[in-house]
Amino acid sequence: LEAIRTIFRRFDIDRSGFVDSTEFLLLGQARRGLGHRSGEWTKAQNARFVQKLDRTGNSEGESGKVGEQDFVAYFDEVLPRQCTEFDAAVAELMEAVMAVESIELSTVTTTTDPRPHQRALSSNPN
Repeated sequence: LEAIRTIFRRFDIDRSGFVDSTEFLLLGQARRGLGHRSGEWTKAQNARFVQKLDRTGNSEGESGKVGEQDFVAYFDEVLPRQCTEFDAAVAELMEAVMAVESIELSTVTTTTDPRPHQRALSSNPN
């Protein structure tokens, strides 16, 4: 479970104590951009995913945020149990986090556009 907690902490890009729908959207888009998954990660898919993860609600009563307990419980259920497959799944998730962190860092230092990461992560070049 510690590996899943580590993933949660890395997914919590803004360090709010929650992974919110914006962070999941960026990560979903990154996974597609990296070839981990095919197709487009849409806002509608993202909203359904966040709703599925937020099993207990969060302490602030806001929708669109997932706390560590719900995150860990969900991924503990869905990630493979075999060590090799689990490690590969964790590596993919961490690679997506690093891609988003890299884009977020370059965005802060190179542009004033608040949403360049959406263009950078888009799998559709047009």
